[in-house]
Amino acid sequence: MPILLVRQFRLPAGRRMWELPAGRLDPGENPLHAARRELIEETGFRARSWKRLGSFFPSPGYSSEDDHHLAEDLRAGQARPEADESIECRWFTIRVAVSLDYGITVSLQLAEADLRTDLRRLSRIIQREGIRVA
Repeated sequence: MPILLVRQFRLPAGRRMWELPAGRLDPGENPLHAARRELIEETGFRARSWKRLGSFFPSPGYSSEDDHHLAEDLRAGQARPEADESIECRWFTIRVAVSLDYGITVSLQLAEADLRTDLRRLSRIIQREGIRVA
């Protein structure tokens, strides 16, 4: 099952990291609208369909955002990153994505664990909901 990840510099980690496309909600913004906006900004892709995955806190230490969506039937387009963003995107199988090597420092191991946790949770939701992924 392919999954699209983005790689961008994260100041707290001091390095570029692979992660799921995501972003912050603008004040009063609908979570699905934010998901659509962020997918286009970071990757250029547009989805023909969206499925709400539910509510969970991937980073409760700094974010209260808990609404997550799965973009399906993606169509390539032109990315529109913000002026201060330099983003690379690449398709991975979930197996490869959860095995990405982030190095040996504790902070990088924690980042890897966070991504693995998010991807495993996403995989379970996809299986439970019977979502077909090409």
